[in-house]
Amino acid sequence: MGICGQYPKAIKCLRKAASLGDFEAKRLMGYNLFRLRRFEEALACFEALIQNNPEDGLAWYWRGLTLMEVGRRAEAEESLNRSCRD
Repeated sequence: MGICGQYPKAIKCLRKAASLGDFEAKRLMGYNLFRLRRFEEALACFEALIQNNPEDGLAWYWRGLTLMEVGRRAEAEESLNRSCRD
């Protein structure tokens, strides 16, 4: 099965933790969704992190990478620039 087969299982566990307010679980869930190429779901995770903490440079970074994947280059550049400031 390999490690890629573990992502869906991880997402299920992380989703539960995130629903209880665990923001690190939300970050890891976004990362796993990104790895599965489920970019819109990943983007929602990173945006929720930013809404909770606008100074979260790592969330801005992953938001930028995710936006690049969906072809939203201008927004991606803004997010990546913001990730360097925070």
